[in-house]
Amino acid sequence: MVSLVKYKEQATTGRWTKQSSKMVKVTLGADAYAKRGSMVAYQGNVEFDYKGSGGMRQQFFEAKMTGQKLQLMTCKGQGEVFLAEDATDLHIVELNGQSLCINANNVLAFDTTLKTEIQRIESAGIPGGVMFHLLVSGQGTIVVMTHGTPVTLPGRRPDFR
Repeated sequence: MVSLVKYKEQATTGRWTKQSSKMVKVTLGADAYAKRGSMVAYQGNVEFDYKGSGGMRQQFFEAKMTGQKLQLMTCKGQGEVFLAEDATDLHIVELNGQSLCINANNVLAFDTTLKTEIQRIESAGIPGGVMFHLLVSGQGTIVVMTHGTPVTLPGRRPDFR
């Protein structure tokens, strides 16, 4: 007989709680953004709304030109939402006024208090000379998806143009 104890919900330890290496739980009160389609389950009085950024033309242009498109939903209400995506490894990162440069495809969820902005990187070492990434900054938490162990590189903020 299979024991279900190892699959039991983890007690809430803060707003964002790891349920396993592949699933997180966000406790609502304040709204949160999550990747569309990442909600596995929820409990409580929770609503999900489409989150668009700018007009349709702007979204299409950004996605095609930069490859950095966030397809988000807003999670709001009172309760808890369980999030996962394609069995990726999940990492909860607290940004206390710091910034994180990341590929938009690696963002699972984040607090609505965080700011996001597509940044352009120019370098002779990049094929085509230009690359884009997503800059996430402010006070709040972001959940990052990886296939394996991530690497963080400390350093100065690049000179963006």
